[in-house]
Amino acid sequence: MSPVFGTGLAVESSAMGDKVFFTISEITEELGITLRTARFYEQRGLLRPARLGKNRTYSKADRERLKEIVILRKLGFTIAEIKGSKFDLAKFKQQLAFARQQRAEIDEIIVQIQRKIDELVEAKERSEAA
Repeated sequence: MSPVFGTGLAVESSAMGDKVFFTISEITEELGITLRTARFYEQRGLLRPARLGKNRTYSKADRERLKEIVILRKLGFTIAEIKGSKFDLAKFKQQLAFARQQRAEIDEIIVQIQRKIDELVEAKERSEAA
């Protein structure tokens, strides 16, 4: 695991660890994002890959920065917060509370689905026994 710049977060290294430069296709495939998303982050000034002609060339530092951006976006940080490196404790606590609320809602949905499955199985068993 390697640290995410300025956040104390860590991301897993990939098999591409020995490479020095990466194409936009390699980076986006590795991170599970679209080419458009990577370009959007570049347009917003979050990322500045080098160019070889018309092609973007990402360094290891660019790759790590993009990993950081992806993680921070998943955590709910805005583009402005990421660009300004505004990572305060209150925001992390807010995101944690939000994630816990989402988990509670998902847990309730799981309970309801399981209950419905149990009802359907029970009804099927009763109809087969009759």
